[in-house]
Amino acid sequence: MATNKETTLTKKVWTLATTLAGQGIGFTDYITQLTYLLFLKMDDENVETFGEDSAIPEGYRWKDLIELDGLDLISQYEATLKKLSEEENLIGTIFVKAQNKIDKPVYLRKVITLIDEEQWLVMDGDVKGAIYEGILEKNGQDKKSGAGQYFTPRSLISAMVDVTRPQIGETVCDPACGTGGFLMAAYDYMKNQSQDKTKRDFIRDKALIGYDNTALVVTLGSMNLYLHGIGTNRSPILCEDSLEKQPQKLVDVILANPPFGTRPAGSVDIDRPDFYVETKNNQLNFLQHIMVMLKNTGRAAVVLPDNVLFEGGAGETIRKELLKNFNLHTILRLPTGIFYAQGVKANVLFFKKGEPTKEVWFYDYRTGIKHTLATKPMMRHHLDDFVACYNADNLSARKETYSAESNPNGRWRKYPVAELLKRDKTSLDISWIKETNDDDDLTLAELMTTIQQKSDYISKAAKELQRIYQMPYSVVVKKKKPHSDIGMLSLIQKAKSKILDLAIHGKLVPQDPNDEPAIELLKHINPKFETCENTPYDIPDSWIWVPLGVISNYGDTENIEVENILQDAWVLELEDLEKDSAKIIRYITKAEREIKGVRHSFKKGDVLYSKLRTYLNKVLIAPKDGFCTTEIMPITALSIVQSSYLNHVLRSRYFLEYTAQCGYGVKMPRLSTTDARKGLIPLPPYQEQLRIVAKIEELFAVLDDIKESLE
Repeated sequence: MATNKETTLTKKVWTLATTLAGQGIGFTDYITQLTYLLFLKMDDENVETFGEDSAIPEGYRWKDLIELDGLDLISQYEATLKKLSEEENLIGTIFVKAQNKIDKPVYLRKVITLIDEEQWLVMDGDVKGAIYEGILEKNGQDKKSGAGQYFTPRSLISAMVDVTRPQIGETVCDPACGTGGFLMAAYDYMKNQSQDKTKRDFIRDKALIGYDNTALVVTLGSMNLYLHGIGTNRSPILCEDSLEKQPQKLVDVILANPPFGTRPAGSVDIDRPDFYVETKNNQLNFLQHIMVMLKNTGRAAVVLPDNVLFEGGAGETIRKELLKNFNLHTILRLPTGIFYAQGVKANVLFFKKGEPTKEVWFYDYRTGIKHTLATKPMMRHHLDDFVACYNADNLSARKETYSAESNPNGRWRKYPVAELLKRDKTSLDISWIKETNDDDDLTLAELMTTIQQKSDYISKAAKELQRIYQMPYSVVVKKKKPHSDIGMLSLIQKAKSKILDLAIHGKLVPQDPNDEPAIELLKHINPKFETCENTPYDIPDSWIWVPLGVISNYGDTENIEVENILQDAWVLELEDLEKDSAKIIRYITKAEREIKGVRHSFKKGDVLYSKLRTYLNKVLIAPKDGFCTTEIMPITALSIVQSSYLNHVLRSRYFLEYTAQCGYGVKMPRLSTTDARKGLIPLPPYQEQLRIVAKIEELFAVLDDIKESLE
């Protein structure tokens, strides 16, 4: 459980990250600078508190930064990074390819002040390490930063280590270590196995080995381990591409989640005479590397995507090698929704080198399992049953929970190796649990009937869409090629965008000459109002284009006294809004969260508009009263404009393009309230707005039905 110190400091660090994000400084860049400065501060504490010699060259230490401001601070900081990136051992690893990403002195000073307020070195290693680990995990959740690509769920890491059981005196390697999660977990597992100083020094300085080919990741991973007291003289992590050359030494244990997908552009081609087969598949090459890197009797636990289990050619060759010369004793099948990359289907392969496989045990933690990162993340206790079934104490005493007669949906089942070797391409892509609506056991005739029914449904839905919009169905059919590169889901999204585009052109529904023009209503509100000129589109005469600020009011923008907000009041933050769907992910009250930056109140029916990263299209109608942070702008539509209509306009491509032109900040662009109020909004008569909204919702409903059918 997190300590108060850990929780408070993590929030302080992340609050500053949010502030800097508004200035275009991405979370990952911020954390990297935090790492450099934190190392300098701890070196200074080592000198001042314990009288040790500084590891930092004279003239480039914390004391040389702390008193500076303005451009002098920037100049000294950049000179320090350059100097330390040229050093050797731990310093050179921490500062590898270091560059300053905070070019405004005032914000660099904020980070320095935050770090200087704490005494880091005397803080318990578990506390300061947990603070840093928490920051890394939160950074991994930010999809825009891309950090999730090297962040494995800690619950999965914990279960893998618990069953692999690294022992003190063994060497543990992760050839694609990211921020060091597997190495950290292995260290925690081993550190209390002995009180012998020699053994404890070994696990701290020699037992762990990590590789990563990204300088940024090596910096973050090295610092993560350093803050836990690991590798205080030499980082266990090296900035190398594991696949480029044969391993220099063999190891006892490998724990890894190699990167999925293809090798990065510019990478060296793989030419490894020690590999079993030549292939361009990145995951198969990492698997081969791990197989040859293990000592005889060494063991591994590796996260790999589904294609490794069934791909032919090189994949089949490697699987046969695993079954014949390794003991591939266990495969854990994982669900989607546990990694920051969406839709990833993965497995954990557990194997031992130097003995043939007799049987493979499968644990299906996929079929019927639903996890999401936001609302139902996978926790360690979700894998308790797998760990119990694994029975690390005695693999030979394992017992199946599957039974064809009594428990056909048992998740723990074994397959003899002879049966697996007879499968087509030696495929290990096996499932047996029957979900509701599972089609696996249908006959061919039944399958064909089901496919026909679904095809008919989509066809009818498409015809209905054309009927509503009054276009010949045949026209669309001719334009859509059977093997178009554009997927159906992409077409649906494009269709929604086109519908909104037609709506703001005044071309979605017929206009009624009997409708009272909006200009007349607007003059009742503001008699001095004049029609705006230079509108972005040619539009019907009965429409006018007006600034958003003319037809709406805003939520309370004064500083709200947080203590006066009721405990059961709903407090909305930007992360509570789902992109592209106008849905709220979760409702959280003041009592359930520590709230900061609350500047707005809003009422049910207000339009809630995200000013931060507007391209994410986080716009929706408030379902109830509440409060929100400054990134969200509540808009109260005046009587001449319908909230749902305004909601659709703000989600249109036209308004997105406007915000892209006006937004400031590179990596985290945002729209100022002033610019938002200046944005021109097409304003048809009120009755026409109602007809437009009804038509949009009717068309969207049909498209959503097609999408649901496809999914």
